[in-house]
Amino acid sequence: MCMCMWGCAQNLVDGTVNGLLGLGIDDLSVPSILARKGLGSNSFSMCFGADHEHGRITFGDTGSSDQKEAPFTIYQSNFYNINIYQITVGSNVSELDFSAIFDSGTTYTYLKDPAYTFISMSFDSQVKEYRSDSQSTGFEYCYNSSNFPEISLKLQGGNEYVVTNPVEPGNDQGIYCLAISKIDSGDNIIGQNFMTGYHIVFNREKKVIGWKASDCEYI
Repeated sequence: MCMCMWGCAQNLVDGTVNGLLGLGIDDLSVPSILARKGLGSNSFSMCFGADHEHGRITFGDTGSSDQKEAPFTIYQSNFYNINIYQITVGSNVSELDFSAIFDSGTTYTYLKDPAYTFISMSFDSQVKEYRSDSQSTGFEYCYNSSNFPEISLKLQGGNEYVVTNPVEPGNDQGIYCLAISKIDSGDNIIGQNFMTGYHIVFNREKKVIGWKASDCEYI
């Protein structure tokens, strides 16, 4: 299930883009309009089930007291940027410092170097099975395996964000691919596949993103 945040959009009067549902970070967004009308907090949440089959969006949701959080680093008016300063893939740890947009409207994750190369090569070096020659997946690293190293990100503020399911089924039965694509320019994007299994809160009042493990059934 893909909920469009940025990928589908309409032009506003001043020419800016705020997403089909108006979830951008500026004051023209749906959450800010609802908050000004006294209908809820200036916040919203999304939850993506680990099976990719269901999810939900809730306006006014600020999450729970036990969720982990990281502050927004706002470089562009319409995007929720987060600073990442460490990546761990299994036993490999890299001290990297870069920003990425948390974008639920993008299905997969897109990263520039050095983050892409570190994750993909570290991942590949720790998968025991040989890489598959499965074609037309759109991903570089595919395997006839279901046993993969854990990927986690350390976000600004010190909290760890564990990616619950970084792989995607390939075109051939039993094939799984690391669902990350390399980009040479533009913004790093943390897509929906890195958000599965979490209740993700975009708290615009506190200027933080929050996350807590969830099956998305009862929120």
